[in-house]
Amino acid sequence: MEGYRKSAHAVYRCEYHFVWIPKYRYQVLIKDIKSRLKQILTELCEWLDIDIIERAIASDHVHMLA
Repeated sequence: MEGYRKSAHAVYRCEYHFVWIPKYRYQVLIKDIKSRLKQILTELCEWLDIDIIERAIASDHVHMLA
């Protein structure tokens, strides 16, 4: 039962696919912004105890499977 979480009354595995897109799909997620966004998402997920399974940051959108 790898990857499953347990609580007092349940065993579960929830996976969410998030997609963020800037307005008008402007290509703003480049260079320093891309690295800073990756850092922010990592810190936020660690703080909320969320495992990032997969993440992809393109210049005009972000995919994250958590």
